[in-house]
Amino acid sequence: MKTKIATLMLFLVLATITVGTVTADPVSAAVIQIPAGANSTTIQALIDGANNNDTINFAPGTYNDIKIIINKTLNFVGNGAIINGVNESSTNIFTVTTNLDADASGSTFKEFEFNLLNSNVTVNGKLASTGYAINLDRVSNILIENVTSHNGKAAVYNGNAFNVLINNCTFTDAYGFCYGYHIMGGDNLTVTNSTISGCADGVSISSSATNVNIKDSLLLNNIYAAFWGGGVSNITFQNNTINGFYEGLGIEKSASQTYVINNTFINGWGNNSAQKASGDAIYIKNSYAHGPLSMIDDIQIIGNIFENIIGAAVGVDNQAGQGLFVGNGTGNSIVGVNNSVTNVSKGYVVLYSQGQNLNFTLDSSTPQAQPVFANLSISSASNNNTIKTGGSTTYTITVLNTGTGNATHVNVTNILNTLFFSSAQTYASIGNYANGIWNIGSLSAGNTASLVVTATALKSGTTSSQATVTSDTTTPVKAKTIQKTINKDVSVKIINSISTSNAKVGSYVFLRTNVTNSGKDTSDPMTFGMTLPSGVSTVSTNYPVQWNNKTKLWTLSVPSGKSIVLTTKVKVTTKGTKTVTFNNNGKKVTKSFKAT
Repeated sequence: MKTKIATLMLFLVLATITVGTVTADPVSAAVIQIPAGANSTTIQALIDGANNNDTINFAPGTYNDIKIIINKTLNFVGNGAIINGVNESSTNIFTVTTNLDADASGSTFKEFEFNLLNSNVTVNGKLASTGYAINLDRVSNILIENVTSHNGKAAVYNGNAFNVLINNCTFTDAYGFCYGYHIMGGDNLTVTNSTISGCADGVSISSSATNVNIKDSLLLNNIYAAFWGGGVSNITFQNNTINGFYEGLGIEKSASQTYVINNTFINGWGNNSAQKASGDAIYIKNSYAHGPLSMIDDIQIIGNIFENIIGAAVGVDNQAGQGLFVGNGTGNSIVGVNNSVTNVSKGYVVLYSQGQNLNFTLDSSTPQAQPVFANLSISSASNNNTIKTGGSTTYTITVLNTGTGNATHVNVTNILNTLFFSSAQTYASIGNYANGIWNIGSLSAGNTASLVVTATALKSGTTSSQATVTSDTTTPVKAKTIQKTINKDVSVKIINSISTSNAKVGSYVFLRTNVTNSGKDTSDPMTFGMTLPSGVSTVSTNYPVQWNNKTKLWTLSVPSGKSIVLTTKVKVTTKGTKTVTFNNNGKKVTKSFKAT
């Protein structure tokens, strides 16, 4: 163990010395000015006319439809220039290359912002670009510093380039499609003090690349923070923060001398079968995929923090006899020391399958194969807990499988009370909903299912429901109870009127109260009546069943969509102004007529 750590320290020192030669600014023979907004033809002509070690100085501004070939040693200074790629697939912005009589080795690139915006290219139904911002083709001694790149196939493609330093850069992807730094071969490659976010692979390493050092960087919300295999060796991943991932580090076949040191892995999202991502912070696997079996050995996992991960800190899988982990004869294939594990659903280490020659030790204990089981949890939420008949509300249900195995025949019942609501599915991430039941089907380990239902109140009352999830492999689990109060939808309009404004003594006048309910429910009982002035006497009233002769009041309910006209026939016996006081369910309204 001490020998391996000492070897690692020597490698880091040598890597630092080698990369240090890249960072020094070469002496420039001349400064070539690129005018703001220049097109590719103009820029290419100025580059073609430059001499080795000249500086290509871009004026601040936006440059559209740019694709440039660079085959001599030049120092590119962007001054914050925004470089937009050509709107076509498989087209790079800067191609940095070498051939028999020209070589761009030793070039530097600083202070650019690249956009690969191929609006006519889609991948899996999503907008994507399929070019590189900077394509390094067999060159060496390259510095890329203070560069931002958005989308595309990769920000930087490393095609057998050597001695490359990427410092203080930001690579982002809005579509989860591109690679931040795509390494296909090469040696002595370093990323430091950089941020890579939203990518399929933050860093992808393959094709026998060696001496790759990723350090002091943030890998944020990538599907894979980094993925490597295929004859690679001496890969160091040190002092990084890996925040948000379906798989943190994927280490596959023919990967030797890997050092994962003092990193923080937080907020693992669980597995993603569509992306073939395990959900683990570090997933180590050998198989026949992509060629014959090959060795995985000497992986050292030291001093890392694993926190809030739906999955394992370290997952090991030899795919049930399809591959082997082989010791190198001098020690264990996989060693883990001084790692911290907090709130990691599958624990420190999971052996997904047993195999020969696993030969590893993690913190002085050899892990055993973990039992496979599903573990379902459910949560529910709702808005508008007090509504009226005919009003709408939403129910949001989330089911999470935090276990190590799949849950089958998963159903959620009692989402809402179907006696009080009609409902329809607004959104379901998986499965189908109908009549208060959500049929999820199978929910794999680490995955989440979500449902949003819109419900319409059918009648008034108080109702409650408690969503319950069941499956073939788990006991029922209930969410919190959701209670709804559905008030009546009553909209009553009352109009009082007198049949005439002038009446003769001895004539008859009709006093009317028109009650209309335009709501969806029958109203509660209401009382109506009137107080007559002197010189006016009651002759008759309608609605005799609802009329109380003692209280002189009608008591009645008005059905939805109906109008009732309450009429009192009175006789005028004296002259003068007569004021009638109408009693509208406790509210008084006065109206007058003149008697002559």
